[in-house]
Amino acid sequence: MRLRVTLQIEKSTAIPLNYQHLLTGAIYSFLREADADYAQFLHGEGYAPAGLDDLAAVERGASGSGAYRRFKLFTFSQLWAGRSRLDVSQPGQEKLWLQPGAVEWYVASPVEKFLQEFATGLLACHRLQVGQAALPIAQVETLPPPEFSATMHLKCLSPIVVGVGETSDGQRKTRYLRPKDPGWSERIGQNLLGKYAALHGGAPPDTRLALHFDPEYLAIHKGTKLITYKDIQMVGAFAPLRLTGSPDLVRIGYECGLGEKNAGGCGMVEVVKSAVK
Repeated sequence: MRLRVTLQIEKSTAIPLNYQHLLTGAIYSFLREADADYAQFLHGEGYAPAGLDDLAAVERGASGSGAYRRFKLFTFSQLWAGRSRLDVSQPGQEKLWLQPGAVEWYVASPVEKFLQEFATGLLACHRLQVGQAALPIAQVETLPPPEFSATMHLKCLSPIVVGVGETSDGQRKTRYLRPKDPGWSERIGQNLLGKYAALHGGAPPDTRLALHFDPEYLAIHKGTKLITYKDIQMVGAFAPLRLTGSPDLVRIGYECGLGEKNAGGCGMVEVVKSAVK
């Protein structure tokens, strides 16, 4: 399920350029407003995959402790403004000026309780706090889901992040996949399988999944975006794509986000009609 939150900007308003972590904080703040226990569970624990015959297919936590990754099972988009202006006049304090008009923000999850508590807290607060800016909430809508099939053409509403752990000079580092790198289908498929198992307690009947980015788009564009989340820099794919395979896994990707860092505003996609070759 997906919500569209419409913010109405009355005058030119500045927010930090790297604001994703502020949106994550706002989401947990709205959840605490509605149900503090649930907010604490989601922030501190999250949902664990269960019922898989081969748990090795599910990504392990970044700590390397052997514990399997838990999932928050929600994602959100960037703020989509009709007009905005980038301000880099103060290095280290880059800003995005939102101009008067409507700004749209999308939040998605397959967990009904999450969306209920989020919407309750959101409407109780009447505004979205992003740094020093209080953005008035004009409308909250539930969007109808698309019809999920074995082939879906998608566009990114936020970058898709997939990290690969590597050891270099005795140090453990993360390399982020670019759209032309191999390994996307396997890693996205394993990640979605874990999310599905966390939600349903087992694997779907069909576990096939393949991801292909649009080669014509990549021939012209880099297809990546640099993301700064607090002090962490990541590279995410930002290009049209095609998912084929299990409709159940495709749906999980649509509702939870593709790849990693979904609760940090990565991996949200939208359905498009144009074909990706």
